[in-house]
Amino acid sequence: MDDNAPRRTVPIKLDVPRGRRGDLHQTQTQFLHCANRTSEWAWRYDDYCITSKSKAENALYDELREETDLTANLVQKGIRRAIEAIQGGVEKLKKGKKTSQPAFDSWSVVYDKRSATFNDDHATLSTPNGRVKAEYVLPPEDEREDTPFGRYYESDDWDGSSATLQYDEQVDTFYLHVTLKNPEYAVDGTERQEAGSRQLPRPTPSVAEATSVFEGGASTTVMVSARAPVRERGWLHRDGSRAGNGMVPRSLLHNP
Repeated sequence: MDDNAPRRTVPIKLDVPRGRRGDLHQTQTQFLHCANRTSEWAWRYDDYCITSKSKAENALYDELREETDLTANLVQKGIRRAIEAIQGGVEKLKKGKKTSQPAFDSWSVVYDKRSATFNDDHATLSTPNGRVKAEYVLPPEDEREDTPFGRYYESDDWDGSSATLQYDEQVDTFYLHVTLKNPEYAVDGTERQEAGSRQLPRPTPSVAEATSVFEGGASTTVMVSARAPVRERGWLHRDGSRAGNGMVPRSLLHNP
């Protein structure tokens, strides 16, 4: 499906069997391990910062499959999540800002159709211990029409393409934020692409932080310090070959 198709993200509360909740927590721990290992490798590789997903997967995929019990797709998602964060850091460098290695610690796991199924009243989610079936906690059927679930999730025009699993520790509850696409939907110029559905919660940046939003709405916080010197910023415009190959000099990277 067209990656540029209009999207809606529908949050759904999950009823996870008590005996399987630990499997989801284990999945999150191992997923973030993949993301953080990738971030460390890509941010500190020789003299260059790696921004190519294929380079990262070629280098780390086999190791991370050995180090975790995740399925192949979840390992790939963890790698790609980190590289997208590093790409965000490179964009900051292009704007003359300094940034540091992305670190992932928020509770989230990114799924797509290979690692999850999105059904009428439940989802199944891949974990190290097999699939977990989680029932949706929904309002009565006659009250759904005017909700994001009724307008988008239950519509044949919108296709569930991916989802981000999140956990609210305060209420001990899992939520699945399902992203749906509809290439035929016409977005008018005044309408926000996510209108009618709730955005994923985002942390409020402090003076020294900037928040980037990644695949499936998952987010990470990247520490930012002062502006980069002009002489270093110029490299990003002069040398297109390295940047085009997904590599950025580490000389541009300064810890706060």
